[in-house]
Amino acid sequence: MFLMYFYSALLKSGHEWWPDGTATGYALSLFAFTRPLGTWLTHFPEGLKFLSRFVFVLELWGPFLLLLTGWWR
Repeated sequence: MFLMYFYSALLKSGHEWWPDGTATGYALSLFAFTRPLGTWLTHFPEGLKFLSRFVFVLELWGPFLLLLTGWWR
């Protein structure tokens, strides 16, 4: 499970994830898959940039932090 999140972060190497931070906005613009909360979040582009970067960092470092703390046991 930890490796899945780590490698999914490594695959997020495009400009949409880190420099631009527009990946979450792209995902939420697909109205067929978006719920009302996601549609509402599209009104806050700066917040979506933060969420894109946060997801990248969380998937990259989150598994290591969980392993270090032992919280997952």
